[in-house]
Amino acid sequence: MADTKLLWLGDSVPCQRYSELYSRHPKVLNFKNKELVISLCAKSLCPGPYRIGLDVDDVESITNIELSSNCLVINDSYRLEVNPKNIWSCPIGEKLGFTNPVKEIIWQNWIAFVTRLSPNCVMQQALQHRGVKPGFQGCVAESYRRGIDYLMVENWMDAVPCFKRIGQGLTPAGDDFLVGLLLGLAWLHRMQKKELSKIAELIYRASLGSDALVNTFMLQTITLNLDYDWSMFLQMLNSGAYPESLLWQDKVKSEGSSSGADKLSGFYTAMAICIDKIRIDILRKLL
Repeated sequence: MADTKLLWLGDSVPCQRYSELYSRHPKVLNFKNKELVISLCAKSLCPGPYRIGLDVDDVESITNIELSSNCLVINDSYRLEVNPKNIWSCPIGEKLGFTNPVKEIIWQNWIAFVTRLSPNCVMQQALQHRGVKPGFQGCVAESYRRGIDYLMVENWMDAVPCFKRIGQGLTPAGDDFLVGLLLGLAWLHRMQKKELSKIAELIYRASLGSDALVNTFMLQTITLNLDYDWSMFLQMLNSGAYPESLLWQDKVKSEGSSSGADKLSGFYTAMAICIDKIRIDILRKLL
């Protein structure tokens, strides 16, 4: 620990003491910060606005941290200097608008995603459990299918309860789907200048709850204050760079056991609804 270095500090992390844990994992400690979560990360994780990155392989020996404007104190004893070069801010892509080639890049990535669905992601469960008699997984899958049906006719408010707090995982799969859906709407609003802000705000408010980690993800998506991997994925999509966007899609897809795939399921559902309604027929045939 004595040789530990501060790699990066998200620009949205408040200066204060953090000791109350939301969850503990070998590579990340999630500390509670009122309704949000601040994450202390090992070097293998990417930067983010609500993250602090250390040059360590794991964070298992850490119990608390205290951040001030010029230093980070670990376990009440190890002091790491904070200087301006450590501060990380989410890179914002240019507002290029969507040309037809960019739309096609989006759909090429979408096809690559749906043809290699993760076994337990929201979209795969909805497909896999079609017509299956209810048990727990069957009921979950049926709820997802019903929610997607509501989304296809832009019934946003009835759709949200079909996903909210539904499913397994540290953040339930249905919540991850809603994060991706909200991200898609917020991104389209900024890049394509579609008037989606009121819809995005409705979904954001309806999706918030008592889970601080979900609330953090929701805040990041509606403000597009994203972690590095998602920011790069969206920038590559908007630039029309297919091989690079597919590479970053695979990176975000690998988050958790299915968390990244669940978010992509929601993201591409938003794309189908808002960019090209003809593509909705493809979703309907799949489901």
